[in-house]
Order: sequence, then C-alpha cells, then structure tokens
Amino acid sequence: MQKPASSESAAPTSSRINPTVFYGSIIGIVAFLAFAMLFTELADQWIGNALSWTIDTFGWFYMLAIVAYLVFGVLIACSRFGRIRLGPDDSRPEFSLMSWAAMLFAAGIGIDILFYCIAEPLSHYVAPVTGDPETQAAIRNAMVETFFHWGLSGWGIYVLAGMSLAYFSYRHRLPLAIRSAFYPLLGNRINGPIGNAVDIFAIISTVFGIATSLGIGVIQLNYGLKFMLGVPENLAVQAALIIGVMILATISVITGVEKGIRLLSEFNMLLATALLIFVLAVSDTSQLLNALVLNIGDYLTQFTAKSFDTYAYTPGTDEWMSGWTLFFWGWWIAWTPFVGLFLARISRGRTIRHHLYLPGAAAVLHHHHRRGGDSGDRVLRDLRRLRRAGTGQLHVHPQGRQPRCTNLAAHLLVRHHRPADAGSADGRGAERAAERRGDHRRALLHRADLHDDRHVQGADDRGPQGERASGQQLRL
Repeated sequence: MQKPASSESAAPTSSRINPTVFYGSIIGIVAFLAFAMLFTELADQWIGNALSWTIDTFGWFYMLAIVAYLVFGVLIACSRFGRIRLGPDDSRPEFSLMSWAAMLFAAGIGIDILFYCIAEPLSHYVAPVTGDPETQAAIRNAMVETFFHWGLSGWGIYVLAGMSLAYFSYRHRLPLAIRSAFYPLLGNRINGPIGNAVDIFAIISTVFGIATSLGIGVIQLNYGLKFMLGVPENLAVQAALIIGVMILATISVITGVEKGIRLLSEFNMLLATALLIFVLAVSDTSQLLNALVLNIGDYLTQFTAKSFDTYAYTPGTDEWMSGWTLFFWGWWIAWTPFVGLFLARISRGRTIRHHLYLPGAAAVLHHHHRRGGDSGDRVLRDLRRLRRAGTGQLHVHPQGRQPRCTNLAAHLLVRHHRPADAGSADGRGAERAAERRGDHRRALLHRADLHDDRHVQGADDRGPQGERASGQQLRL
C-alpha cells in the first residue's frame, strides 16, 4: 500500500472544515427538501418508484451483502489481524468498557429500539409474513423477526465500517472521514473530487437517517408527555421538542465526547437499566427470564435460515419484505456513516477483535434489555383493553397491580393503530388503499386493527372469564 500523501496535514486531529463537502452537503439537503416540500405528490411518486425498483431489483443483493459484511467481520476478528490495535501498538482504550458500550448503543439504536421493541413484535403477531396470526407460533416468530432485524446482522455493518475508518485514521493517519475507507481502492485520489463526493453522499444519507429516528422519537415523546402530564399533542409541541433535542445535541458536541456525549450515554444506560429492573420487579420475573432464554435460542437457531430467506417461493410476501427486512437493512446502511465514524472515534486503543466481538455479542442481550422481555403478554392485553374502551382510558389490571406508566406503550399503539372509521369494512378499505400506494407498513397497522376488532368481539361474547382465559394464551 502506498504512503498517504500529506500525512501530517491529514491527521485525524485536524478540525479544518472542507468547504466543498460542507457546502455541497448543505446544497444537496436543501435542494431535496425544497423539491419534497414544493412538489410533494411528485416527490412521493418518484421516491416510491425508486424505492420499489431498488427493492425489486437488488433485494437479493441486500440480503447477501448483509451476510457478507458479518462473515467478513467475524473472519477478520478470528484471524491474526484481530490482534491489531486501532492506534499505536502501545495505545490503550480511551474509555472504560461500560462508557464505550453506553456510547455505542446510544448512537447505534437509541430511540428507534424504544419504539420498535413494542411495535414490531405486535405487528408481526397480528400480521405474520407466513402462517396464522395471533397464535403461539406467531408469538415466537414475531420475536425471532424482531431480534433478526435488530441483532447481529445490523451491528455487523456498523462494526465493519468503524473498524475500517479507525484503522486508516489511527494507523495511517488519514482523516477520520468516510473517504478514508476507500484508500486501498483510490489511493491518494481520496483527497480530490472523488473523496469529496463520497463524504457528501455519506453526510446526506446520515441526515436522512437521523431525520427518520428523530421523527419517530419526537412523536413518541410527545404522546408520552400527553399521557403522563397532559401536554398537548400538536406540531408546535413537536417542533419545540425537536429544538430541545437539537440544543442538547449541540451542547453534548461542544463539550466533547469525553464529557457531554459520554455522560449523556451513561445516563441513558442507567435509565434503561432502571427500566429493566422496574419491569422485572412488577412482572412475572420467572416468565420473563424463560422468555429471554427461549427468544435468544429461537433467534440463534433460525439465524442462518432467516439471513438467506427471500421468500422466493412464497407468493404475496414482496410487500412484507420491502416494508420490514429490506427496509431495516437500508436503514442500518443509512446510519452506517454516522455510527461508523462515531464508533471509530471512541474505539481508539482497542484491538480489532475487541472492536468486532463485543458489539455483536451484546446486541442480542441489549435488545432484550431495552424491551424488558414484556412485549407480548402485558402490552397485548392492555392494547385489547384500551381499544375496546375506544377512549384511550386505562382499565384496571385484573390482578390490581398494573402500574399506570407501563401502559404507555399500549396507549401509543392505540393512537397509531386506530382505524380512521369505526367499521371493520372501512378498516379493510384503508388496508387495501395503503397496499395500492405501496405503503405496506400502514397496511400492516390497518390489518392489526381488523385482527384486534375480531378479538374484542370474541372477548365481548365470552365475557370477563373468557377474556382472562384468552389472555393467558398470549404469554411469551
């Protein structure tokens, strides 16, 4: 490998702004936003057609690429190259293991997993890709799908990008930028127009990925504040929340990784740990631990098959694949420039093996940590009770020990899953309309409404005793 040109000026400690990348990224983002805002319907059509074409043409490639990233990372970690330090040979980790893990997960999945850890298993439960809905098999498959979308495969993309960026930045003193990962292919041309184009594309994709997560988080936070404190739910409040998040993010960046980001991430991890302890304390602890073992076992035993399953011989699954698995792989990839750079920044001094193994090993446990192992039984019962009430008011738990705040997830799902009209026929019409528009995720939510309406009717016919018996069958 040839020596990098101007290695001193390209040191990772440089804070000089590249005007071409900076202004080029701003122009690209503003141009896209202007087009989407001024020509909304046309933009929606073009983006939808582009997305459909990409998924139909390269969906198989997405599946293979995700597997290839993970396998390559494991092979590198197991080889002699795994002992290489991301930095000088005598360097040591800058952050403790707990601080490093906290920052890693806060940057990698953060707010997204807090929403999808409830919404995704429920969606798969009422509308599985194959098999009958609302059965014991659907419950187990729902957890496998959720673990699959948030487990080892996605983290394989992150750690591979972080490894390459950290290696070329700390070992070859190249800039800590996406272009540096292309040095073996482009050589010193990464310092020219090609490198600028790579960085501009990475920044734009990162902004759109963050926008998706921020939108999900703000909607969730706004509804939570409304439920707990009576804060109005409107665009003004959501705009204020976005500004607040931006202020906190700016403060954390200004204070640096060592103080602001590290402290916020550790506080986030403490909150997640407190949530885990709370859920274990107020729920059936033995049941949750049994579910943990079962869910991880199901995920590991089905991992290889899921990684290659394109449902090629299962008609009618294209929309499901585009709305879930391929959507998540694209989302992980969109976040990779940001998380990869951040992971490289906090991993100086660690070995490649350490850098690759720990995130993957912790991904599955952390996912169950976030969801508290309680998605199925408690939230499904609360969801049915709230939907039957039709007012969003909380019904008392049968055992009399249901804390008010644990029903927030059910309330949030009621809001997002409520049909536009009360009749099931209208719900089916909304489902078909959503599928015609290619909005498979919304179609799944309407389908969830129809399934829940049937359960509510059945519970009404059976009476209170029948409802409790039905609820027992939903245990994970």
